[in-house]
Amino acid sequence: MTALLSRTAGGPEVEPPEPSPADRRAGVVLAALAVVASVVVALDAQIPVLRALAGLYLMIALPTYLLLVTKDWSRASTPEAIVYCLAIVLLGVIVVGLAINEALPLLGLARPLDRIPVLLATDVTLVGLGWWRRKRWGEERRLRLRALSLVRGSAALDRRMVIAGLVLVLGVVAGAIRLNNGASGTVTLGALCLAGLLVLALIGWRRRLRPTTVVVTVYLLSVALLLMTSLRGWQISGHDSQLEYYLFQLTHANGVWRLESFQAAYNACLSITILPTMFAEVTGIPGIYVFKVLLQLAFAVCPVIVYLIARRFGSVLVGVLSAVYFVSFPTFFTDMPFLARQEVAFLFLGAILLVATNRRWAVQRRQLWVTFFSVGLVLSHYSTTYVFIGLLVVALLTRGFGAAAARLVATFRRTSTVRERRPSAVLGLANIVVLVALAAVWTGPITHSGGQVGETGSRLTAALFGTADGAQSSDVAYSLFAADQPSGEQRLRDYTTQTIEETAPRRAGEYYPLSTIDRYPAGYVETPELLPLTAVGQALDDAGVDVRFLNSAMRQGAAKLLQVFVFVGFVFVLLRRARGLRVSREFLHLAIAASVVVVSQVMLPSLSVDYGVLRAFQQSLFVLAPFLAVGSVHIFGWLGRRWSVVAATTVAGVFFFSLTGIIPQVLGGYPAQLHLNNAGQYYDLYYSHPEEQAAANWLEAQTLAVGDGTIQTVIANRFLYGPAPTIDAIRAIYPTVVQRDAYVLLGTAAVVKGQGTVFHGGDLLSYTYPTAFLDRTKNLVYSSGRAVIYR
Repeated sequence: MTALLSRTAGGPEVEPPEPSPADRRAGVVLAALAVVASVVVALDAQIPVLRALAGLYLMIALPTYLLLVTKDWSRASTPEAIVYCLAIVLLGVIVVGLAINEALPLLGLARPLDRIPVLLATDVTLVGLGWWRRKRWGEERRLRLRALSLVRGSAALDRRMVIAGLVLVLGVVAGAIRLNNGASGTVTLGALCLAGLLVLALIGWRRRLRPTTVVVTVYLLSVALLLMTSLRGWQISGHDSQLEYYLFQLTHANGVWRLESFQAAYNACLSITILPTMFAEVTGIPGIYVFKVLLQLAFAVCPVIVYLIARRFGSVLVGVLSAVYFVSFPTFFTDMPFLARQEVAFLFLGAILLVATNRRWAVQRRQLWVTFFSVGLVLSHYSTTYVFIGLLVVALLTRGFGAAAARLVATFRRTSTVRERRPSAVLGLANIVVLVALAAVWTGPITHSGGQVGETGSRLTAALFGTADGAQSSDVAYSLFAADQPSGEQRLRDYTTQTIEETAPRRAGEYYPLSTIDRYPAGYVETPELLPLTAVGQALDDAGVDVRFLNSAMRQGAAKLLQVFVFVGFVFVLLRRARGLRVSREFLHLAIAASVVVVSQVMLPSLSVDYGVLRAFQQSLFVLAPFLAVGSVHIFGWLGRRWSVVAATTVAGVFFFSLTGIIPQVLGGYPAQLHLNNAGQYYDLYYSHPEEQAAANWLEAQTLAVGDGTIQTVIANRFLYGPAPTIDAIRAIYPTVVQRDAYVLLGTAAVVKGQGTVFHGGDLLSYTYPTAFLDRTKNLVYSSGRAVIYR
């Protein structure tokens, strides 16, 4: 594949140099290690660390190296080539897994995703890759690998930066463990302060650091921010990740991926079914840590991609600021660790944009690579694919509009009809058609998981013609263009009305009378529980500073200021006055299209129900980050060149210290955040408690014990999946949907705090849960203090 793509660059095929004797010996060593690793995996040797290292060597390290040391990555930097190789390897794991999943059952093997079949498929792939690589040897790449050394020949400053990054990662891991054991978040807070200093050092010392040091430091910073959230809880924690992990469990336990095992679009995402199953089988790493660690290590490459894309067109300052704003955006470290399927999709999306912007490669070669990585995007996540298709379509329209406008201006000016030849677009109509075809085939006849497209289309049509139901995510409030938002009480009333209408045909006999439910109203919880003011916060409060308002204003102001920075960046780029940034015409149209996609979710807010504005903005930062970085500098241009950089650095630092939770944690007066506290909305909703797991296990035993083989319906919290796949669970505990003959499982939030939460219109709505309703209508059959079950 890479050989074919490399030949499209034009020019004769150049024979690679012969490997030296030392290189041949290295090849023998690599092959010997592969044999030893395969034996360790085949014997299922339960040797701590060694088994995991053996599996990772076979699955990641060796194939990445074999791809990297070839001549196919000429005119690409070593970090860029590593990104491509990693994306190829991950896509290879998915495709090989899908191939054996479909082929081996035809040969009589019912469990194709068990350890031995997966290991054999991996080894066969490695042998083929090694054989192919013999003719693709690249001396230049081998020499560049030596240049990656950050110890030998590196300046003291470079070593200190990397060591600080490693200490940061260890600090957040220790902090998460302490929090999981019931201790405070002091260690995590200290690690975050180190991260903030590392951000300032990256910007301030950008000219003194080696390019490799910058890349490695950005990666370590990203890893730390992701792990501090993903490692929370000894069980799987998070919103989407609980269902994602459940689908992985189905695939892993059955030894095969089958769509009929769970009818949902999630199950069509091979990034959370086949990919983690392959890793778990070969590495021996428990599936929970494949999600909590391995997938986070892969996603942490995305900020590096943002940096590399920005460096295509801009200075080191623009690149570093782009990466800093990408990781500082709260969605990156609060929500993305709970969206494994989107994390993998973002890696493929980043690879697409990175290869598309490599102007040193021929257009045809880049287009073929875009098609290749598009397969990974489609197989990983449907929504990311749809949003990217929308972005490409808008970019195509803006290019056409721009060309038409240029011709019109030329006509009025009566200039020469000889037009300047513009370079061909990489992400043009051909790639759009291919991407749409891939998505249509995968979500259509293959998986039948494209129902969400129709729902989103209906929402869009209703919004355009003014017949929408008004549902929207409150995330749109962060936009400069947001209209007034409905109150929380109104949203909860809308949800109540909706559930009553949905259950009306079966209300008599199956559900409780509305007259009974009305006696136990559920009241909306207006404000999440705030952290108490610290000594510092109390001192400021005594001095007349409203700390609670300050924290809220900083968050709201940060979101709006980011949009201002992007706008200013666009203005200076369009006027060709942006210092340190000269983008291509195609990249400019992509950035404009990304802005249009995000703004459309604000102007047509019903679209935000299916794909939140904040997630869309995080995705758009792949192309908007350079404009944001330039805008953050030029908005202070009146201070002069030097002081404008100082001001931009200060603002970036304040953004990081505020948005990552350092300032709110130091002051208090702000809702507790999961990565720093054992409290707060995310903790109540997404953190898995042992008592809840025990209750789920007890309930599973009860439902399995039913004599006639039927499965009793269970009403449970939306985010409480637990290890009970045999339970037919309705993921809502709101009184209007509670059935007469169903079990009702209440988790920690409802039992300890007396609160429930529903997800409606793209938002989480917390309310006081009327447990008296259950006391009146059902019997308490299980209680552990933090989890109860009614029947």
